[in-house]
Amino acid sequence: MESSRKVYINARGHVRPKRYNTYLKSKSVYLPPSTHHMYKSSAAQSESNCSQSNSCHIITAVRGTHANRTNNGSSALVQHHNMAQQCIVDEDTSFENVDSHRTELLTTDVTFCNLESDFLDPELPCTSAVNTENDDLSINVPDKEEEQMIADISHVDSGAHFDIPHVYIEDEKEYYSREKNESEGNSVMPETSNLPLNADSHSYDSDLNSDDDDTMIASNKWEHLLEENLTCSEDDSENESFEEGRSENRCTEQSEEETIYPGHPLLLHDSLLVILVYAITHSITGVQLGDLLTLISLHLLKSHPAYNSVSRFKQYFANFQTGMTKHYYCSTCLISVKQNTEQCPNTLCNMNLTNKKAKSYFIELSIDHQLKNLFKRPDFISLLGHRFQHRKKNVGSYEDIYDGNIYKQLSQGGGPLSSQFPYNVSLTWNTDGVPIFKSSKYSIWPMYLMINELPFKHRKMKENLLLCGLWFGDSKPLITTFAKPTMEKLKLLEEQGLNIEINTVQTNVKVLLICGTADLPAKSMAMNFMQFNGAYSCTRCLQSGKTVTTDKKGHVHTFSFNRENPQGDLRKSSDCLSQAHDALSFKKPVFGIKGPSFLMYLKSYDYIYSTSIDYMHCILLGTTKRLLSFWFSPTYSKENFSICSYVDLVDKHLKLIRPPHVITRLPRSISDHLKYWKASELRSWLLFYSLPLLHHILQDYYYYHYSSFVEAVWLLLQDSISESDIERSQNLLNYFVLMFEPLYGARYCTLNVHLLLHLPRCVRELGPLWAYSCFPFESANGELTKLFHGTQSIDTQIVSSVNIVQLLPNMTQSIPENSPAKSILKKFLKNASERLKVTSKLDFDIYALGKGYSKLLPTDLFTKVRNIVGQVPSSLTFYSRVKLRNQIIHSKEYSRVQSRNSYTVKYLCSDGKVYYGSVKYFAVHTPSCNCNGTCPCQQKTIAFISRFNRVPNSLVINSGRHPNIAGVKLSYIHEISGNCNTTDVVCIRNILSLCVEISFSSDKSFICEFPNFLESD
Repeated sequence: MESSRKVYINARGHVRPKRYNTYLKSKSVYLPPSTHHMYKSSAAQSESNCSQSNSCHIITAVRGTHANRTNNGSSALVQHHNMAQQCIVDEDTSFENVDSHRTELLTTDVTFCNLESDFLDPELPCTSAVNTENDDLSINVPDKEEEQMIADISHVDSGAHFDIPHVYIEDEKEYYSREKNESEGNSVMPETSNLPLNADSHSYDSDLNSDDDDTMIASNKWEHLLEENLTCSEDDSENESFEEGRSENRCTEQSEEETIYPGHPLLLHDSLLVILVYAITHSITGVQLGDLLTLISLHLLKSHPAYNSVSRFKQYFANFQTGMTKHYYCSTCLISVKQNTEQCPNTLCNMNLTNKKAKSYFIELSIDHQLKNLFKRPDFISLLGHRFQHRKKNVGSYEDIYDGNIYKQLSQGGGPLSSQFPYNVSLTWNTDGVPIFKSSKYSIWPMYLMINELPFKHRKMKENLLLCGLWFGDSKPLITTFAKPTMEKLKLLEEQGLNIEINTVQTNVKVLLICGTADLPAKSMAMNFMQFNGAYSCTRCLQSGKTVTTDKKGHVHTFSFNRENPQGDLRKSSDCLSQAHDALSFKKPVFGIKGPSFLMYLKSYDYIYSTSIDYMHCILLGTTKRLLSFWFSPTYSKENFSICSYVDLVDKHLKLIRPPHVITRLPRSISDHLKYWKASELRSWLLFYSLPLLHHILQDYYYYHYSSFVEAVWLLLQDSISESDIERSQNLLNYFVLMFEPLYGARYCTLNVHLLLHLPRCVRELGPLWAYSCFPFESANGELTKLFHGTQSIDTQIVSSVNIVQLLPNMTQSIPENSPAKSILKKFLKNASERLKVTSKLDFDIYALGKGYSKLLPTDLFTKVRNIVGQVPSSLTFYSRVKLRNQIIHSKEYSRVQSRNSYTVKYLCSDGKVYYGSVKYFAVHTPSCNCNGTCPCQQKTIAFISRFNRVPNSLVINSGRHPNIAGVKLSYIHEISGNCNTTDVVCIRNILSLCVEISFSSDKSFICEFPNFLESD
């Protein structure tokens, strides 16, 4: 008998030699459940039979740990159903005779499937000493066979498959099908031609290892998935792309018509989709999802492999992925190379690329596929008409990106974005680095595209954002390498468009890039521009700036205020292309431009004015956070502007503030948490908290200077901005930048401060600052970090999850109405507002929340109610909360929330004046009438509001010593001095908006209005 060595097989049939930590994607050996009969024999007898035939292979499979056989032939048995199996198959035995040959097999009891309890032998002892966490099977194979296996390992990537001779390969699907035939009296064995030859012929459940192997193969399970779904592009050998037809066809064949098991009324596709929607809507963790799948599998008569683990569950949906392409580049110089390039073509690099780590890649996701999937959604097509249907609050005002000059140039006079082409879309790009691990430099750089034609609420949703590229690694991307594939596609979409079937009609849809937003480093990279610390680094004007020496012998580049020409000589896009070519010729920057940028070659994109100034980074994380540091950091304690000795008092007042629920983050202390403040917290500080808190603490000239900055930003963040608002904001910002140097020093007049001068022009070109801020993209980046687990193949995990999110609406619509899963799916898909306890719809866009109750009204209020309803009130039902125009408003009687104040409102009284007050309670009056048939009498919705007593605003400084030369008004902040003991009874519809109440004492407080309710934290 030939000598043998042990190789390992896991429970899914994946083979690897013991000394190689490699798993094969094919099911090289699968011991079918049909061989698990109750035959017994000792190992000694088995070895005796083997010794009579040199051609006999001994295969010993032990579920659990790899048990060693003893001399007397006894075997180590694992807990309960984990037993040993010994199968002796003669090489000369054909597959046609396998069934009859089984009677000759000398085996011990074994279980190898979920029906193991049927094969238990009560006479066999069980031991608890064996570890059952590892589902590997050990196989004794002759040396020659092992050598062949080892040789075949190198062919795994190409889908090579090797077999141990005459061991039948069978998967669960084949087993269930054959078991059904056998139960009907038909003994069916597959022909040899039906044996799988490579990984592509397997069902999807073979592509991932069992979850018992997850810890062992965490480093390459997603890589296997990627390798299986990626193939070289025909027209460009440097790319690897998805086979577009293959994954979709494969998914359709295996999923849409397949039931959970034969005879089950629910389709597998519908079942798994409902589970996925449940997991997303309830935000359950991966562990919780795994436990849920286990519970579901427990209740199934025959479990499908997709329920066995989270990895197999995800693999099912991985088949729905859209087109993806891998682009390779040299890891040293970051220039593009082909996949099979052996030496870097860059003469300054010449790196040997045969080493595995010498080449890296980034991922491009097909914009075409993502757009086509979006257009398959009926709601998406209807939402595209928002730009033509929305009502403007004020004619001639700036209320969205459509009102900016950039968009108007393309939408007027029959332009590509006019009503003549209702399906054409425009895009805003963004890219930024997202750190992944605290202990390394590894980061990801996603490139997003946002569709501007959608309503703002919808355009920032993650399922509507296009992820067109993903760079990952320790280094920042070389933008000419990273953005090239995306920009080539955008240029094609701009000129030729994309043919999409819309309402059964083939329509040519053109896609135009008109806007871009990013922080300063990413924007400089994309524009091929000087960084913020270089000369001519302002992308809007030709001011060169100057270098200033700091106290610590360092240097910083600053921009002094130019009184004669505050905004400097503005750049022209027509001049930038020639300056870029000059920079290439001279091999040095020309007016800050280092060379051509991909943004220069798109007709719809204005290189200068389409690239916005992001207020999140420039105003909030830049200027506002810098000022907070000036005032409260001990570093500047000796400066005139320092108020660090008052930090405890400010923190005390800050913690007393109870913001409404629309501000998601409660105030945190400055002394302990300032460096951790998010941009949304800085926005709340800037617009609402800071001026009331700093009043009488910050010196008057610093306070007045800061108030000009606050009001200017508030004006440019309104949901409707008039031309006069822009002009006033320009004057306020001119004053702020002018006085910044004498108050804080020339060393701190950095590019962020200088860019404030260009914000009004930015609003004229692109609309309000919120329309193109980085807030939605930063939120999407935060979601990206939740889409992967572990440290391996992060890029593939993210891409797979993003595709699921984008395709989910289409998949849910594919479930037929008569499916048992449809009603449950509709329940899960309800949004958060619909899940509130909506007692009843009171009026158009007015809903009662919670349970109604009754109470007695004072006589004076009873009289006011009678004046509102026009009759003696007969039936009043009270509520503590309502939902008005998609905004939830509380009353003071709603006591479940103590840390927030969502009852301070701005409202229109019956005398035609606007007041501010706190809602005491809501009521609905149902009239009593004797109408027959349709009743014309309507119920009235009423709000009881305690009116505030407004006093002149003391926050506006205007005295002989400090005259109001900049024209600061602070008209959105109102000072309140106690209550005026008046309760107004108004229709709920007369409530105009929620407000922020800043109160430090019982006798004095401030009410701040929101500039808009479109932004969210």
